[in-house]
Amino acid sequence: MSLNTTLTGSLPPPDSVAEATLAKAVRDAVKMQLNSHLDVIVDGQFRGDIVRIFANSIGLEGAGLPYLVTQRLGKLQSPVTLTDLKLAAGAADGHPLKAHITGPTVIAESCEFKKAPHVYQGESGYETLTLDLATALAEEAKWIAQQSKELNIQYLQIDEPSLAYGADLRLARMAVGIIADAWRQHGGGSVILHVCGDMADILLDLIQMPVDILNIENVHLREAAPDKLNVLRVSGMKLALGVVPVNSSGIPTPRRVARELIYAGEQYGDNHLWGVTPNCGLRLSEESLVVGRLNCLTQAVKLVDELMNRDPGRGK
Repeated sequence: MSLNTTLTGSLPPPDSVAEATLAKAVRDAVKMQLNSHLDVIVDGQFRGDIVRIFANSIGLEGAGLPYLVTQRLGKLQSPVTLTDLKLAAGAADGHPLKAHITGPTVIAESCEFKKAPHVYQGESGYETLTLDLATALAEEAKWIAQQSKELNIQYLQIDEPSLAYGADLRLARMAVGIIADAWRQHGGGSVILHVCGDMADILLDLIQMPVDILNIENVHLREAAPDKLNVLRVSGMKLALGVVPVNSSGIPTPRRVARELIYAGEQYGDNHLWGVTPNCGLRLSEESLVVGRLNCLTQAVKLVDELMNRDPGRGK
């Protein structure tokens, strides 16, 4: 069972937003990931939380939640994340990178509509806003894809943490598809969708998303009904399993995580397991916990290889 190790995206930001400070933070973040032997590298998402990174560039107003919708949104005028991705690529020593784009649903849910134009009013207006956001973000996907070969960006992750909490999944599928299509049409590789929380009840909807890999917490996937897991087993969907908690000071032992991964292979099929991650972003974690969680991932995957080689019949 071959498993990739990577982060869901964010790392603790530096104290300053000066360009020189942010550049150093990206290079230091890459070095930390390499020292922990992660396979797929991220830039750390240091320019704000996942909504703030894109909000003002898209045309939303405000410096924090909720963001104000005051005009009809257009396409992005220039790339938002490419500067940091180029820095990460320069420091990654040939390792593949994963780019991140915040999902249209979570951005739409972060907006206030009191001053919104008529086109965004009401239920149909919310759908229009979500699709306009997707179209704007598709420009970012296009720009990244056009440089993906040069920068060795092999994956695009779309972050939709709130899909499990009552989102319109039909609309979310349309919006994710707009971004994924732009990425693929311009030469991008695999698409990952990251979803937080208890997604057991919406697993069938997630399997139908136009992506290649689902990044979800294994603790919730285990709770999915057997018939839904059967659909997963016969689908072509790959899994990046969140196996290390981020909301406590505790870090599981690598052996415990390794056994969880072996059991996951038995339950979902080894061929569906693409990789492992922390359960969510590490933006709010102390640095010592970040390093511990990264090392837990890589040590657990190493143990999986050792245990599977010791008993080759496991996981089949």
